Amino acid sequence: MGVKPQYQGLQIGKTLAKAIIQQARLLGCKRLFLDSNRKLETAIHLYRKLGFTEINKAKDDSPYQRCDITMEMFLNS
Repeated sequence: MGVKPQYQGLQIGKTLAKAIIQQARLLGCKRLFLDSNRKLETAIHLYRKLGFTEINKAKDDSPYQRCDITMEMFLNS
């Protein structure tokens, strides 16, 4: 997920992430995963604030070369 620089700071990323989490709950998902990069400090902060936690995962498990962090969130019904 990315937000163009001119629209950053308007809570768009947070709004999108919350909508995704809500939709996952409605679909009955039990857990969400995301891959990111630690250089994206603002994004990582947002994910942690939303309830995601870092998990240990082999770097080669991600299909994305630039990803160096995997996070998960368990969803309650």
